[in-house]
Amino acid sequence: MRRFSASRAIASPPSEVFALVADPARILALRSELSVEHVGGAEGGVGATYRVRDPSARSGQVVTIEEHDPGERVAYRWETGYGVTWEVVAGDGGTLLTCTREHGPEDGLMGRAAKRLLDDEYVVSLVEEDLAAVDVALRADPSACRSSIEIPLPPSAVFAFVADPANVARWMSGKGGTIEVRHRSGPRVGLDAAYDFERRDSSGPAETHELTIVEYEPDLLVTHRLEGWSDAVFTIAPVEAGSLLTETRRPVPKPRGIRQRLRARMTFDPARVVPEIEWNLGRIRDAIAG
Repeated sequence: MRRFSASRAIASPPSEVFALVADPARILALRSELSVEHVGGAEGGVGATYRVRDPSARSGQVVTIEEHDPGERVAYRWETGYGVTWEVVAGDGGTLLTCTREHGPEDGLMGRAAKRLLDDEYVVSLVEEDLAAVDVALRADPSACRSSIEIPLPPSAVFAFVADPANVARWMSGKGGTIEVRHRSGPRVGLDAAYDFERRDSSGPAETHELTIVEYEPDLLVTHRLEGWSDAVFTIAPVEAGSLLTETRRPVPKPRGIRQRLRARMTFDPARVVPEIEWNLGRIRDAIAG
């Protein structure tokens, strides 16, 4: 195997960087209009397989997660033998992300021809483009709709509170209505936990949406997806005073219907969303400290 590596400093926190590179649906299609379909194994875990193809193609290639060290390292292997490893290390005010490509003789006829035509410097430039694409994706995901707050408790205590969907009503109720959250299916807390999220206000009938945990890394990161609205990504990092809790809003993947698409667009007006995030974080701090 021939290996080509490069690194890049990224302003985003390590938990957010790892969440992107460890999400096959996002990282495998980062630089191309490819479809990514989960076809086997525990999704997101070692041994999980995915079919990656151009939308116009009938077949595509199978990609397997070879390694998954939460928060630090994830490796993908294509059926042709080509491999990519992402390594995440906390850096000065952000993250040092390293990408390594592996090429071998089993990469197929086209792969062998490419290695004869392309020099090492060019392949490293492709790795650097991969790193730049991650940086751009994180900045557009969207960094403007993000805020943080320090909480004088250890990360495990902060994570336990924000990871439990039942607590969402405690920090969201009271601003423009009341919220009720009821467990529907899956684990009570954890990946794929599903809840009914009901919002009531004086202007009309109650609205109910599905609230699902779509990312879950204990004590590091949890993402609540409110169907038709947005993802609320909570990351927790240790600081001298206790924990730094960050909430980032990002659009839901391919929202369904005209109404949902308009909502998703409205959700990312920073002038409206950032104050809402700051209000949520203050309520979370007060609820935990109280």
